[in-house]
Amino acid sequence: MNENGKRIELICGENDYLKKQYINSLVSKETLTDQENVSEVIYIDGKSASIEELQNALMTIPFFAEYNLVVIYNLIEKYNSPIWHIHNGFVPSFSSEISFNSLLNLVSV
Repeated sequence: MNENGKRIELICGENDYLKKQYINSLVSKETLTDQENVSEVIYIDGKSASIEELQNALMTIPFFAEYNLVVIYNLIEKYNSPIWHIHNGFVPSFSSEISFNSLLNLVSV
């Protein structure tokens, strides 16, 4: 923990079970009801979240707690994607007028 009480923990590795267990233990430790400063927990899928969404979650002021606990999962996978690097971080949104089922029908012909 640094001087203003904020900390960042990076949890990564091959074993998904151990990562989930550690996150669950951290969340349960930080949200115990017998503590005076119960933290609010915010879960974000980093793979689909924009930079603005991540900033908003990290800068949100807690209402009934002294601090927030923000859990961002799948964040590293987003930046490991070659699409992210090809487009310099500005991945274009794609919308198709043809539904996925129509495409499957065309492929199966």
